Amino acid sequence: MATAVQSFKDTIGTKLYDLPDSSPFSTRDILKELKYSCEARGIIFGLHYSIMDWNQSSQNANYSTYYSDIASTFAGTVLINDMKAQLNELITIYHPAVMWFDGDWTYNSGSLRLKSWWTMSDGIDMYNYLIGLDSNLVMNERVCRSFGLGDFDCPEQQVPTAPLSRQREMCQTMNTSWEYTASDTGSKSSKAIIQEW
Repeated sequence: MATAVQSFKDTIGTKLYDLPDSSPFSTRDILKELKYSCEARGIIFGLHYSIMDWNQSSQNANYSTYYSDIASTFAGTVLINDMKAQLNELITIYHPAVMWFDGDWTYNSGSLRLKSWWTMSDGIDMYNYLIGLDSNLVMNERVCRSFGLGDFDCPEQQVPTAPLSRQREMCQTMNTSWEYTASDTGSKSSKAIIQEW
């Protein structure tokens, strides 16, 4: 399914946003197929959603920090409304049990700044908005990290040295990269993977 949220669509012809327009799945709903396949096998279906999106017109990639800067405070407000609309689509159409957020890396407990635009109050508002759509929805803390939001923690690339105060999911790679990198041959041993995960 292609999103109906215009700012997440290809509006200038140089970027491909919609899976139906950029893949063999032009007439199929691959998310729905994945959901049904998971359910048929007793697997809990969840979706990943990145708050930061370097291809979205409101954001400018900041390669020095690997984050994004928001174009303006107005652009930030519009973006958050558009994210809510897109998440509404995902929840009401696909009914995921889990929303796994990422790209919330600004750790901002104050007001919006162009280089730190996703705030704690945005995370609280988004969490409450999504729970209003589906009270059974489970979310990780990356709806706005480091403020105790969400339903479980996701420590990254390390095993906590002490027990956490709530449930956790380990967020680990099998080598050192978060994406496919041909030169990354530093795979972890089976023992390390089993013990850490």
